[in-house]
Amino acid sequence: MISRLFLATSLALSLALTAAGVHAQAAPVTMPAIPPHNCGKPEFPGRLASPNRIAAFNKEYAAYSGCIKKYVDETKTMANAAVAAGNEAIDEFNKFSAELKAQNEAAKN
Repeated sequence: MISRLFLATSLALSLALTAAGVHAQAAPVTMPAIPPHNCGKPEFPGRLASPNRIAAFNKEYAAYSGCIKKYVDETKTMANAAVAAGNEAIDEFNKFSAELKAQNEAAKN
């Protein structure tokens, strides 16, 4: 009789703790979508283009190059921020786990 009561109590307690743990966890964070670049690719004028058209193409090409470099730099910044946030979360978890372990060890002594 006591073992049934103990079993029922421990089952109820573990179900309650499991339910509480499920509610305590936040939903996973979804990463923001990285939009594609909106840099306009210049049209190559060909070998027979006039010098003015080639000069215009060179300007457009330089602007395109700058736009792509800016996009890559901004994307790297976002990626680095995401990595840093993930590392901070890992550090927080590790610190919490170490605290729990220390409390557990102190309770044993």
